[in-house]
Amino acid sequence: MTRVHDNLPGHGPGRRWAVSIFCSGRSGIDGRHITLATQLGEELARHGYTVVTGGSRESSMGAVARAARAMGGHTLGVTVRLPAFDSHADHEATLIYGRDLSDRKHSMEEVSDAFIMLAGGLGTLDELLHIWTGQTLGTHVKPLIIIDPNNLYQALRTQVEILQEQRLITATASDYPIWVATVGEALKQLESALAAR
Repeated sequence: MTRVHDNLPGHGPGRRWAVSIFCSGRSGIDGRHITLATQLGEELARHGYTVVTGGSRESSMGAVARAARAMGGHTLGVTVRLPAFDSHADHEATLIYGRDLSDRKHSMEEVSDAFIMLAGGLGTLDELLHIWTGQTLGTHVKPLIIIDPNNLYQALRTQVEILQEQRLITATASDYPIWVATVGEALKQLESALAAR
């Protein structure tokens, strides 16, 4: 079966896989988030992965893509044709366009073999829950790694535990995301998860 992204640069038989990064595209965030995104982009490129983002050149999203390209990596941006997106588009990446925000999210899922989440806002949370729910329902088996060095998402983890106690979600739902604190841990988990598929 041919994957959609087999025809994209850097993909096909014998090539490394694509990793979507869910993170902030909002300017003015704490610099530590930019530093982490830069480190991640460098390491993904060093390991030969294609870096997939939401197509913005701003904030963490732009930092991870620029860092990957600086290391010789390939970057793919999945975006939409809206003024708010067009004005910040990362034209150094290979850009593909969804019909709308929902299609954009599904396109990122389709072209990616794994997902890594950094700090982000509502859009990042939306992407996280979309991928998390899909895995829980069995629509995919792609790894999801969350790098959270500052316990930014601890409240989310607690909320999931509460929902599990109330039997509103499955007892195994919290087993899916792989929580780590560093880029190094994330790459080890990524390599292990993809090798097991």
